[in-house]
Amino acid sequence: MADVNGESRAQLFLVGALSLAVVFVVLALILNSAIYTENLATRGTDNADGREITQFQHDVEQGVGGLVAFANRNRAGYTDQTTVLQGGVGEIRSLSQAFNVEHGRVVSVEYVGITEGTEARQYSERQFTNDSDSSTWVAAAGVDEVRSFNQTVNPVSLTDTDLSTLSGDPFFVSFEDEDDGDVTNDWRVYLYQDVSESEMYVGVVSPSGAKHSCGPYPYTEEDRVNVSITGSTVAGQRCPPLDFTDDLSGPYDIEYHEGDSAVGTYRFVVDQDRGTFTGNLPSSSYQGDAGDPTSREVLYSATVRVTYHSSNSLYETEVTAIPGETDA
Repeated sequence: MADVNGESRAQLFLVGALSLAVVFVVLALILNSAIYTENLATRGTDNADGREITQFQHDVEQGVGGLVAFANRNRAGYTDQTTVLQGGVGEIRSLSQAFNVEHGRVVSVEYVGITEGTEARQYSERQFTNDSDSSTWVAAAGVDEVRSFNQTVNPVSLTDTDLSTLSGDPFFVSFEDEDDGDVTNDWRVYLYQDVSESEMYVGVVSPSGAKHSCGPYPYTEEDRVNVSITGSTVAGQRCPPLDFTDDLSGPYDIEYHEGDSAVGTYRFVVDQDRGTFTGNLPSSSYQGDAGDPTSREVLYSATVRVTYHSSNSLYETEVTAIPGETDA
């Protein structure tokens, strides 16, 4: 038997993991299609193709988004990530065709292209400062979209204040779409606490000065609280004031302020290739390929061409799949 070294075993493991991931995605597509077909049989055939097309397109978008996330997690660099993605799309096409032909439908899912992105991240728990320990700094410049913007903070580290005064220099993130140097014209997201009650809050201030908050979120010294800015949740609960990210239009800058007033981790993904991302920022912003904070190449999104052909309909469109929650 041929000897399999560590690198080969790792490659085999990755191939196996990809196969399983694709199988799970396609099984979900098939299950949804099967359930939907059965439901149509009980409701009549009016507009059946239209509803099936909508469902199939939605399932493909979700499935390809999952493959983008899988490729980003398991491969480094745009080339290898794209190779994994293309292989997964091919498996989705083959298995989806095999299922749908039994129901008199011809479908296809073809790879079209990707948008290169950059993930900025801080995986070690530390202050929200840049690589040179500046507490106020630009984390991303001139971006059009950001997704998966998550911060996990130690609430004990936050400033003791309230939204009405915001005294004591609490940590906040701003989204600056005007290069006027006046942060009061920007959307701002504040993280702060009420020490006397051991409760954390998230406050949002609009460019007009309107203030809204989410909370309280009780905590202990051991707790860590996740704030999903683009997902509009705090500690897994909906936070409607964060919905403003749905309506952001680029280009804009993402800036951290008073980063020494918070301790935790974070990550976000922007729709800029890494060369553009790092070129727009001072060299003191991030470390190289390791350390905290740092950045790396990831796929921001993937576009596929979806074709659906039945005895009554012929439909073709391009679908762009973006993994994660709502994008800003």
